[in-house]
Amino acid sequence: MNSFSEDIKEEIVKRFPKNASANAVLAGFAQVTDGVSGDRRGFSLKVVTENGTTAQFLSSILSSNGVFASSTEIKSDAITGKDRMAFEYTGDNLEDLLAKCGLIEDGEPSLDIPFKVASRRPDKLSYIKGAFLGGGSCTIPDESTYSRTGYHFEINCPTLDLADEICDLLMDFDIIAKTLSRKGSCIVYIKSKEVISDLLNTLGLRKCLDRLDRIAEFKDERNNANRASNCAVSNIDKTVTASVKQVQAIELIKSERGLEFLEPALRDVAIGREQNLNASMSELAEILGITKSCLMHRLNRIQAIADSLRK
Repeated sequence: MNSFSEDIKEEIVKRFPKNASANAVLAGFAQVTDGVSGDRRGFSLKVVTENGTTAQFLSSILSSNGVFASSTEIKSDAITGKDRMAFEYTGDNLEDLLAKCGLIEDGEPSLDIPFKVASRRPDKLSYIKGAFLGGGSCTIPDESTYSRTGYHFEINCPTLDLADEICDLLMDFDIIAKTLSRKGSCIVYIKSKEVISDLLNTLGLRKCLDRLDRIAEFKDERNNANRASNCAVSNIDKTVTASVKQVQAIELIKSERGLEFLEPALRDVAIGREQNLNASMSELAEILGITKSCLMHRLNRIQAIADSLRK
């Protein structure tokens, strides 16, 4: 099964609206990957990804604008074991496209989200999708195991300024995200299942949203079962602890004065407790044919007698 991150990227590409801004999605990808660079020879764009669907998607956007890869490299990642694909694009057509995307200004790569591709709602959504394709990941609990993994959505950005701008962009859709620094990168992140759900819904990723809801429902059911089990164990522990204290009091009275020292009603309770060590208060009251409150009162009197003998 694909990771949840891969599922999101696959659905972004497969459900990308035909009338959506390809320039905005390209801008989002290029900026979070810091893929645009320039020198005296001109500008270049590097597209690096482990996701084959993403590579094909971006390639189709570029080729439709007359931009083709000038070099291709595939390396296997030693940690993940996945192939990392790297494509480099150059040429005049590329420079024209970068200008249309707002990725270069005054002869330099732009570090801010381009207004021309993020001024309308559809363009903002496309930019966020591109940013996730370039630097996004999302982890959720595994429904097939009892993993304690929580919910975590993030987009890795090269600068804090860009991370803050993406947070502002998400806020336009009432999606609250935060930033943090990690190993020289700046991360836009969301840890709330509800907010991640809202984001997937906003991006129109219904298949991934359904998977998230299914996982959340499974986790809630499991947590409720665990709480019920823990409550039962806690009640057993309390029953055992109370029984031990009661028996210790009875044993003390027996050794010091004998059970005959107790009045008949208390003596019956003492004998009943000794004969039913594991019974709860409700069970012992039923055995003795008295109410639970009456039983508690008599046991408290026995405990008080034992306490007086200790002094």
